[in-house]
Amino acid sequence: MKIVDLAGHEWWNPCSWVSAASNAITSTATVVTGVASAASNWWNSQPPVVQGVIVTVAVAAVCVVTAGAAAPAIGVALYGSGAVSFTVAATVSTTVASVATGAMVGAGLSFTEGLLQNNVSPDRVLEDAGLGALGGAASGLAGAAAEAVSTVPWGNTATLASKTIAQVGAGVSSSSFSSYEKTGTVTPATIVGGAFFGAAGAQADLLATGEWGNTFRAGLVSTGTVNAAENIFGNLFGIQWAVMGHDKFLGY
Repeated sequence: MKIVDLAGHEWWNPCSWVSAASNAITSTATVVTGVASAASNWWNSQPPVVQGVIVTVAVAAVCVVTAGAAAPAIGVALYGSGAVSFTVAATVSTTVASVATGAMVGAGLSFTEGLLQNNVSPDRVLEDAGLGALGGAASGLAGAAAEAVSTVPWGNTATLASKTIAQVGAGVSSSSFSSYEKTGTVTPATIVGGAFFGAAGAQADLLATGEWGNTFRAGLVSTGTVNAAENIFGNLFGIQWAVMGHDKFLGY
């Protein structure tokens, strides 16, 4: 579009460029909206089991990349920058890997449980992935604290105790948070189960070495975090506890 002045000269109208850009943006938005709508329709048309598989695989893929590549890279970058000590860089790297491990364990357990109950929920898979990540974070930080304690003069003789206490604390705290978030209550079995998986994680960390120890530790603590603690203690041992004035079976 051009502007013609009184002398007959033609001038380019800058508004035409704005109009063209606006039309292009509108067309792009229409295409994006159409694609998003088609994707949403496709997703909603899939059965819950397929949705659960997709979410679980996606979580696992992100976790593998994070634990396998990002965690060491972050540690190296931090230490190489000179901003932090080697101990801090190693702690960050290990904790990132523990979070990734926990998220993958949580998603996998949630999907498996839903599959066995014929009630797979992608929302529940994501929720448990988040709770598993929380358990992994607690385990990683607790492990770093235990390592710090073991550097003091009396720590070498108390490595087992310090690591066990740290992981029991991580297991109990993360399992209690998970139980309260899901059910609004924390049962004695939650505490016992969290402590059990925390202690098991500490033992795995001591028996294995390096990244394998970290992985086993974070995986076990996260297993208890996603309420597998209560399920296992209830279903295997048939324990009942008095909760809010009535007996509640732990498996649910």
